[in-house]
Amino acid sequence: MAALTSFNAQPVSRRRLLTGGLVLGSLFVASCAQQAASSPTAASGTSAAPSSAPPTTSSAPAASTAAPPAATSAAPAAASQASPTAAPAAASAPQASNAAPVIPLWDSSTTSLPAQKTVLDNFQKQHPDIKVQPVYVPKDQYDQKADLMVAAGNGPSIFFPDASRCYRYYAAKGLILNLDPLIARDKYSLDDFVPNVVAGCKFKGSMMALPKSQSPWVLFYNKTAFDKAKVPYPPSNWSDPSWTWDKFVDIAKSLTITQNGRVTQFGTGSHFNSGWTAGWAFGGWWYNHDWLDTGWVTKYNAPDDPNVALGVQYWADMANKYHVAPTAAEAQSVQADVAEIFMTGRLATWFVQVGRFGQYAKIKDFEWGIAAWPHNPKDKMPLHHGDWRDQDAIFKNTPNPEGSWEFLKYVDGPEGQQILLVQQGDASNRKSLQQPWIDYWSKQIPALADQLKVATDAMTFDYFTPDNWSVNHSPISDKVLKPALDKVSIGQQTAADTIKQIKPQVDAAIADTLKTMGYQS
Repeated sequence: MAALTSFNAQPVSRRRLLTGGLVLGSLFVASCAQQAASSPTAASGTSAAPSSAPPTTSSAPAASTAAPPAATSAAPAAASQASPTAAPAAASAPQASNAAPVIPLWDSSTTSLPAQKTVLDNFQKQHPDIKVQPVYVPKDQYDQKADLMVAAGNGPSIFFPDASRCYRYYAAKGLILNLDPLIARDKYSLDDFVPNVVAGCKFKGSMMALPKSQSPWVLFYNKTAFDKAKVPYPPSNWSDPSWTWDKFVDIAKSLTITQNGRVTQFGTGSHFNSGWTAGWAFGGWWYNHDWLDTGWVTKYNAPDDPNVALGVQYWADMANKYHVAPTAAEAQSVQADVAEIFMTGRLATWFVQVGRFGQYAKIKDFEWGIAAWPHNPKDKMPLHHGDWRDQDAIFKNTPNPEGSWEFLKYVDGPEGQQILLVQQGDASNRKSLQQPWIDYWSKQIPALADQLKVATDAMTFDYFTPDNWSVNHSPISDKVLKPALDKVSIGQQTAADTIKQIKPQVDAAIADTLKTMGYQS
């Protein structure tokens, strides 16, 4: 597989539930029966059309059914016109489809549902012979539902890393459909996708997924709060030498407001302030670096990399020492019934991915902007910045593999990605949709037009994340890292001590996953 690390300088470019042993055990049983499960008998072109669209594809609100902006015309007119990535000659594509439904597994959030329904309606109009019956599930139940569906013999037609796993977690068990034969047969072009993300969609040399989205992590800030405090806006330049984590502490303090012993406005908060993501703030590496290429976490490096503990401790101190960020309990209280905590107006700054644009566009009570992340004082810019880069895969035992392939090509095609991603805030992994993303959000939020470069600049140096791109990170994190780091985030233990103390447990968890999840050196 092409080395992903070699692409980090290119100018282009969620997650957590451990399933019980019974379900995981049944995955292996299910995988043994998948050859039969993935061999339907009727070609998709001849399958009977359903008499009516399924109930789950009811029309979306009018606002979400608008045609994609004209800018999308820059996308390739037909993916089949360009030569595909080479596929193994001996491999053969699934020869048939049938009237069985295509079953995408999607989260049931109110923000994504209208776009999903629009895409379903559009696809059904173009492919009336393919019945689509999506399964909607809350984000924190996503992985568990995928496991249950696979164990029952009908895995999701479309799966993406919505919780704590990626396609490689399942590909290592032999549960994911190899797309190489389909790509070769249909002459499906991969040329429009960002190259390093295409490389990441390969496992053991085969294309097992298609690139979906990219959502770089940026700093959102409340301009109104900054104006009231007479504090200059944070820099939009990622390599601004003055923009350090030390300076950010001072700014967060000046933006924190306390009345009668109670914080009414916090200077900051972060979607990434606990767990393994906190360890990236100062450029630390939790694991061996080559998991980017192999997909496997094989070594726990954190005790030997002081930047990991610096990052974890920094965010714990922001809440427990400086009281400029809410604790988990305070964050829950602040958010109350509001869809997203930054929208309350009670956080002056908030670290999260750009995929929040769709939600934040509805904010009326204050002005906001985006800026670069601070960096370690000894570095010139953030060394280990993240980006939720997602991919879509098909399970082998989905009832209709041919129909699922057609649906996958649509949702990850220019039209599908324009609706599902660009118009929601996330950027596409298609090069042809990067400028349309800028154009769309410049029109939706004119005040943000001159700041969108913050996000596109981040794509030139951001990193893949182990939750989205490794086989075995999620059980290691869920079993050992998260419980231990939760104690740091609430001030019960120090980061340095905890990271060293849990080494035997992490090493054991790594060894166990390598033994039980199909690792081959």
